[in-house]
Amino acid sequence: MTGSDAALSHDAHGDHPIPATLVLLILVAVFSAIFSAMSTKKIDGPVLVIAGLLTVWGLVQIWVLDKE
Repeated sequence: MTGSDAALSHDAHGDHPIPATLVLLILVAVFSAIFSAMSTKKIDGPVLVIAGLLTVWGLVQIWVLDKE
């Protein structure tokens, strides 16, 4: 390896919750579209439940559990 070991540690990098949230919302939208295409071809109750669970789980991971 080259360079300082401090540059390779996680502590040297800051958290970026806003871009991570945007990526999460895009992924939830893509997966919701896929789930709706596989089921009834429309956004209905089960697709909304899955989208809600993915969103809540992802936001908890980003905003709560990724803090030190």
